[in-house]
Amino acid sequence: MKIIPSGDWFSSDGLRLQECGMTSGRTVFAQLIEHLSHKEFQKCVARYGGDRYAKKLACGEQYLAMAFAQLTYRESPYD
Repeated sequence: MKIIPSGDWFSSDGLRLQECGMTSGRTVFAQLIEHLSHKEFQKCVARYGGDRYAKKLACGEQYLAMAFAQLTYRESPYD
């Protein structure tokens, strides 16, 4: 009888998730963005009229896209 440890580190067949190449939990980017205050960011956008001429992409969405691109060493927004 095979004993399968329980917890986040093991899959249902007993393999370590790290050995399978799978991530458990949230991405590093999500963990970094969690520390930024969305409320404060929206205050700044409102104060300076950041979304005044936005057609499709709001300031918050563009900030997330640019932050992700910067952290992953993208050379252009189209990579």
